Amino acid sequence: MTFEKINKTIIDQKDNLRVSAVLKENVETADMIKEIGNIYKIIRPILIAIQAMPIIPKEWISGLKTFTGLLDGITGIINQNNINNFESSKVHREKIRGKDQGWRSTGIEMKEGETAYITATGIISFGPFGSWPFSPEGEDNSVADGSAPAPGKVKNSLVAQAGSLPQYIGSSGQITAATDTVLQLANNDPWSGDNDGFWNVSIRIK
Repeated sequence: MTFEKINKTIIDQKDNLRVSAVLKENVETADMIKEIGNIYKIIRPILIAIQAMPIIPKEWISGLKTFTGLLDGITGIINQNNINNFESSKVHREKIRGKDQGWRSTGIEMKEGETAYITATGIISFGPFGSWPFSPEGEDNSVADGSAPAPGKVKNSLVAQAGSLPQYIGSSGQITAATDTVLQLANNDPWSGDNDGFWNVSIRIK
């Protein structure tokens, strides 16, 4: 994103941001959190673009990556509330760890045509010393190479497989089984040995 595009985004969205920022005292906390999510969707591309600017100090970039990663996780929680009002008794819980190498079986058997509705939150630090913290959304504008579980999909993101080609999931997504199979998940990193952290994943089959 160029400076001109950043400037245009700010100008185009300034009225929306101003309205969203005026929160009345009687607004419920849940509504306030959703409003924060709406604001973040507007400014997120700007924060990502700033991270790519060579003049920005490395310490600032690291802080911005952590900040966007945390807010990606928060907006993932918000998205989770929008998927058919999950009932806890029908939700499968999984934990995808940073050090999980390749595909990880969930043990969830799916029939052909069934759909898995998936949401995920949390942070995985990719690389040594927690160099690149990412939510399940993964690394913006970066595609995984051929040695990753899902080549061509977003790097360092949550991906799924259900008897078909791998599919990007991110913080919220779905995948339909192409045949009778077992649902598999992965962090889309070619080498996970130096990673840390985890993503909490909720899955509902319908």
